[in-house]
Amino acid sequence: MLPVIEIGPWSFSTYYTAYLLAFMIGGSLAYFRLVRGGENLNVLRNGLLLTIGGIAFGLFALAWLEAWVVTLITGQGQVVFIRVYYGLAFGLLLGGVYIHRKGLPLLRLGDRVLPAFALGFAIARLGCLAAGCCGGAETSAFWAMYTPDVDGHWLMRHPTQVISCLWQLTLFGGLMAFDAWRTKRPAQAPAWLLRDGLITYAYFFGFGVERFLLEFLRYDLKPIVGPFSLPHFLMLPLIVWSAWGFWQVASSPKTAAASADGQAAG
Repeated sequence: MLPVIEIGPWSFSTYYTAYLLAFMIGGSLAYFRLVRGGENLNVLRNGLLLTIGGIAFGLFALAWLEAWVVTLITGQGQVVFIRVYYGLAFGLLLGGVYIHRKGLPLLRLGDRVLPAFALGFAIARLGCLAAGCCGGAETSAFWAMYTPDVDGHWLMRHPTQVISCLWQLTLFGGLMAFDAWRTKRPAQAPAWLLRDGLITYAYFFGFGVERFLLEFLRYDLKPIVGPFSLPHFLMLPLIVWSAWGFWQVASSPKTAAASADGQAAG
């Protein structure tokens, strides 16, 4: 595709440009949504910076760690691929621990931040498409696209980057629309739909399902047990945990009481 954009004497990597835009747009939207909540701005700003820094660190450092682990298991040297879920996990863990220690409501803030992350992730996937990473295996299916891998080999492939981009945009649009609807606190809405944490767990569930399924279509699939690769085993606990968390939020009597009190106070 366009791994490098040349403008006069300057050259720009489309991959890193897309990721830079993802951080800028996603981070700005996350900050805007956090500020609207009225919590301590200094704590929110520091927590967001820690999260963004943690995402950047996790994207690279943990990808190297994965390559090392898979090399030990398979005995074969591995190419290091940036894994978005490592960045997501490390960044949210770092920012989440800080926010929790400051006494702010973690699930409520997660509901505000994660739709912005979905938008940023969708933008980043365009960089992956341009660079040829995270791409699909060769296929003759009708949805195939003529795209390269990181070594510049062009083939008709599963458009995994495009699918991921559209999936994340769907999550972004759906979660933002749901949040806007419940912000109005419609009187006819069931109480459980107004609880903090639903957006957070729904996003993690959607992220895990996407990554688990698309792994089967990627050219960098490296099975370690049957047809399953390391990302499969990382996504399964995420899917189970997020489904369990969603159910806990939706069915907890204590949370229901808290939501009812919040509506009455509002």
